Amino acid sequence: MAKKANQTEVKALIDTFTEMPIDQQTTVLDQLTEIHGTAKSARANELLAELRLLGVSTPKIGKPGSNRASPKALYRGPQGQEWSGRGGLPRWARELGITDKAGLEQYRIQS
Repeated sequence: MAKKANQTEVKALIDTFTEMPIDQQTTVLDQLTEIHGTAKSARANELLAELRLLGVSTPKIGKPGSNRASPKALYRGPQGQEWSGRGGLPRWARELGITDKAGLEQYRIQS
């Protein structure tokens, strides 16, 4: 594990950084961002390993909802409105006097 910097060391780093030309700051910032991302991932993996050792089930790490696709539209209304077939009937179908999914067959999208 890396050594924790004290306040004096942090201040010195910040002072050095602020004295750099902007192009050099950009390069250093890019490098620091990469180093930080790597350290963060490593720490997350350490914590997940500890949880597994304790018998705790661990979630998959990723963007929320990234593994869930939006449902495809199964029906298309007369003005191009789309509906996946999930949930209650859409307004456009009710306005056409349709009361159940059986009445929507003429609006089914052919795949």
